[in-house]
Amino acid sequence: MTRIAIKSLPFSHLRAARMCATLILVVFAALPFGTIYPVSAQSSENFLEVPLKNKTLTFDLRSIQFIGEPTKFSVVSTMIDNPDVMRFHLHSLEVLWHYCSGPDGEYSAPTDLFVLGVPDMPVGKIEVKGTQARKTVSWSAPYQRLKWSNGSHGRESVECWGGNPSNGNEWYTDRRFVIMNGTRLKYLYDCKRGLMGSFFNEKDDASMVVLFPIRKGTGFADDYDALCRKVTGKPPYPLD
Repeated sequence: MTRIAIKSLPFSHLRAARMCATLILVVFAALPFGTIYPVSAQSSENFLEVPLKNKTLTFDLRSIQFIGEPTKFSVVSTMIDNPDVMRFHLHSLEVLWHYCSGPDGEYSAPTDLFVLGVPDMPVGKIEVKGTQARKTVSWSAPYQRLKWSNGSHGRESVECWGGNPSNGNEWYTDRRFVIMNGTRLKYLYDCKRGLMGSFFNEKDDASMVVLFPIRKGTGFADDYDALCRKVTGKPPYPLD
């Protein structure tokens, strides 16, 4: 499990997606397990980059706003896929989108979907399912590097209609935008107390953000340490 399930968690302008991301943050920031990927943060005057598995998390240091004290601040981040993974998601989106015009059923995956090379997991069928209210197309990505934390396949999916937004063309445009530009989220960090939280909307007041303790051994802990050292110039409060 990596920090926030962003892979297909949609769109930056949707409040519901922010709420979902925050709930995931609440759970995993407090648990003593999570991402254990090696992290080597790279920084410049304006940005701090933290490489993750298949993604890069970039904190925009120009967005920092201090809240009452020099160790407590908000910051905007963007999480974006690595180039090869982005290419895979874009191509999968294009291929699966064409199945929206076809009938429900299961279809063999065309070999040109294997953008990341020879599959190292079982190759499943493309599933097309429709009702009067909604139609979706989904496919299990047959790559170990994209699998979910429980060991199952990562999923590529398309909302032909009935999703959010309900218009399939708008959904497609939004999804493509997120893949190419990443997911933007705003966080609040308290480096003096080992706490963090997530904003529902960037323009929300910091008083609306609920803070939770960060635990050792999680990806959140890596971000906290790198960011607090960069911003405050000293080690942050040690985590439990």
